[in-house]
Amino acid sequence: MKITWSKNLFSCTYKLFESGKPIGYLINRTFSNAYEATILGEKYTFLSQGFFKQNTKIIDREKNTVVGKIVYNTWMNRATITIDDNKFLWKFDNIWNTKWSLVNKQGERIIFQGSSGHGKIISELENPLYLMCGLYVTNYNWQTASVAIAAMIPIWITLFS
Repeated sequence: MKITWSKNLFSCTYKLFESGKPIGYLINRTFSNAYEATILGEKYTFLSQGFFKQNTKIIDREKNTVVGKIVYNTWMNRATITIDDNKFLWKFDNIWNTKWSLVNKQGERIIFQGSSGHGKIISELENPLYLMCGLYVTNYNWQTASVAIAAMIPIWITLFS
């Protein structure tokens, strides 16, 4: 399965494509801890909770049931994604955070490459929810890092002015 995605600079929506045809989206509502995802007709909500011990519930919007969870490590550079009884490790694969992957215990991988504006996904697995989880966790980390940097700028300016 090969998927591409794109996002405009000031947009909150990732658009997903397979062979150039739209197949879904991931959208963050401004000032919300919930993301909406749709892929190949399946609809999910990612609902983040916690401050120091952050985690995310994955909710099937059609059935209104929790189908999985994402638990982040302390430094937010790794996450464990559990859907049904399947566990995946999410991690960045390079220092620039432009390559990342999901890997399960069987060694099956989903490989992601991109920036905040566009990218591609190559998957050995056919489950579209796994693809969304990998894109969601990365976007969540990028946003968390941006907020941390924005919070540190006034402190840095004050200290070195």
